[in-house]
Amino acid sequence: MKTSYLFLTYLSLLTLCLCLCPSRAATSEAEALMRWKSSLSSSASLKSWSVNNISNHCRWIGIRCNDGGSVSGIDLSGAGLAGTLHLFHFTALLNLTTFKLNGNALGGSIPAALGNLTSLTLLDLSNNLFSSAIPPEIGRLTELRYLSFSSNRMVGEIPYQIGNMRKVRFLDLGFNHFETSDWSRFPTFPFLTHLNLGWNELNSEFPHFITTCLNLTFLDLSVNTFTGQIPKSLFTNLVKLEYLNLTSNSFQGSLSPNITNLSKLKELRLADNLFSGNILDSVSLIPSLQILELIDNLFIGEIPPSIGLLTNLLTLDLRMNRFNSSIPQELSLCNKLTYLVLSDNSLSGPLPPSLSNLGNLSELRLSRNSLTGEILPRFIKSWRKLIYLIIEDNKFSGELPPEIGLLTNLKVLSLMNNSFSGSIRLEIGNLINLWELDLSTNNFSDDEFLNYVEMRLNLKGQDQLITRLLETFTTIDLSSNRFSGNIPPSIGNLKILKYLNLSHNSLTGHIPSSLGNLSELESLDQAALLARVTAWFEKNIDDENIAEKNFEDAKRFSRVLRFLPREDIAGGQNGRNE
Repeated sequence: MKTSYLFLTYLSLLTLCLCLCPSRAATSEAEALMRWKSSLSSSASLKSWSVNNISNHCRWIGIRCNDGGSVSGIDLSGAGLAGTLHLFHFTALLNLTTFKLNGNALGGSIPAALGNLTSLTLLDLSNNLFSSAIPPEIGRLTELRYLSFSSNRMVGEIPYQIGNMRKVRFLDLGFNHFETSDWSRFPTFPFLTHLNLGWNELNSEFPHFITTCLNLTFLDLSVNTFTGQIPKSLFTNLVKLEYLNLTSNSFQGSLSPNITNLSKLKELRLADNLFSGNILDSVSLIPSLQILELIDNLFIGEIPPSIGLLTNLLTLDLRMNRFNSSIPQELSLCNKLTYLVLSDNSLSGPLPPSLSNLGNLSELRLSRNSLTGEILPRFIKSWRKLIYLIIEDNKFSGELPPEIGLLTNLKVLSLMNNSFSGSIRLEIGNLINLWELDLSTNNFSDDEFLNYVEMRLNLKGQDQLITRLLETFTTIDLSSNRFSGNIPPSIGNLKILKYLNLSHNSLTGHIPSSLGNLSELESLDQAALLARVTAWFEKNIDDENIAEKNFEDAKRFSRVLRFLPREDIAGGQNGRNE
């Protein structure tokens, strides 16, 4: 009987202990969190974390508990926290499976004690101010599926112990200051789909372990100093790749014909390297490609007509290479293109009329080539979505078609240094979103164009349109043409104009005092207007006595003169604008 009583007493105590232990553990977790909160210099978002509410810590902001009442998740993304992890009690929170502190202002070092959270499947400390190395103890987190330290200030070698994370699927260490590791100690990551090592200080040849990660769909090694050739195994093994970014390294060699194996590739970014040779037709056999960037390499030869097979292309940027062909008419088959840049090559010949099929273009840049011919009205009619039209430093000729006024989305129109001639279309006044206009170094001749602002102002019922126009111009460059006549006073109404160049024309008459209204002006062509500005002062201002009637004009001119060199003002002469 006594034995039975003792057994029942023991069983009751054991049951009571089992009931109380989780509560005590939970209290310990809550106290650990409160201790960390008190160490933060900014934690206004954690008002619910309170000693008066410690028994309800599972309802605190950013806290998730499991069925047993233990903290299993912390998500304080973008919570405005500032401080460190030095007083974070990792050993009190061993049941954590997700730990997200991304998008705060947390700094200092990553504590080695982080390695005690062996149940973690997700760790995101990205977009903070951490400045230490990754502790080798990170290798104890063998259950991790997601790891991001991106966009911090972290340094040192990437520890090979990361290789213990055989289950990781997402690994982002980009935008830090990591240095080259011994890649031979890194094993394959059989489940890895996303790898970002971009924007670091890695300077080896292509890391071999990457080519063994057969499930990769995203690979970014951009903005490092990797060297050598791309291993053939990348093109034969990583056939699931959808995104490949090797921008701003020192990779070299020609593109492998095996690139066709990357049939799922959507973005290929190889800019700013030392790749050479021709663009192979094989590149055109990647039907899913949407973005192709080969900027600033050593590619030569023609732009292959087979480029027209890339019918899903949205962006094609081949600038700063050595292409020396014409623009293939087949490019018009890429009618989803929104961004086309072929600048800084040796392209020649006219624009194929078929380019009028590119009705989705928002940006067209063809500068610094040897392209010829006219800008056909059919182009302008089709390119209604253009925001940037920059075709400077070519050999285009002919007159601007009146359809230019249809491009009402244009912000920048630069036709500088071509052989355009005739009158500048007053329809340019319809470009109400235009803020940069550069027609310099052409053969335009028009006594009336400079007055188009004034003429537009006088049109009945157009006040709102004109107001918008005057509020958007920041740059006007009409230099080196054949303009004649006077500078209209209404040019002083361009309220936010920062750059004005009317030099090397045949302008006559007085400098309008309204130029002094251009309070935002940062650059005024000195050679063109200096002589007349100086002559005006000589005529209207006495060194000892400023005539009252000219005082306001003098104040306005002083705004223009504020950025002209004093020695130029003193040495200016009356003369014709040259």
